[in-house]
Amino acid sequence: KVKIKGARIPYGSYLKRPVNKNIFLIGDAAGFAEPLSGEGIYFALLSGILAAESIISADTNKGENYIRKCKKQIFKIFNQSLISRRLLFGRPFNLLAMRMFKKNRKYLELWMELLSGNIDYKKYFLGIISRNRSS
Repeated sequence: KVKIKGARIPYGSYLKRPVNKNIFLIGDAAGFAEPLSGEGIYFALLSGILAAESIISADTNKGENYIRKCKKQIFKIFNQSLISRRLLFGRPFNLLAMRMFKKNRKYLELWMELLSGNIDYKKYFLGIISRNRSS
């Protein structure tokens, strides 16, 4: 018999300090699932690379180099995503967002650009604003 265990996806509850002495947490262990889409493979790989670079460079100051890189390359996107999640799916905006997607295919195409990593959340919302002004 095999015991099956699972855990919830840590949407938005990532660790701000994914380091303790010489232990570097990456991916799901650090809570690195994108807060809006739940995507985690990219951030698992990226955090693994950042941790490895920090270890190779002999990061002796309690993993501060790793944390600094995470802030720049992961937390920045996660913070944008948390704000976007509230805007797109929080009341009363969720109904408005769904109407926008249904009304104009360009909004949905912009959303797909965001999910594919071609643009970040800032560019996504700037794109929506510029499309609304030109309409």
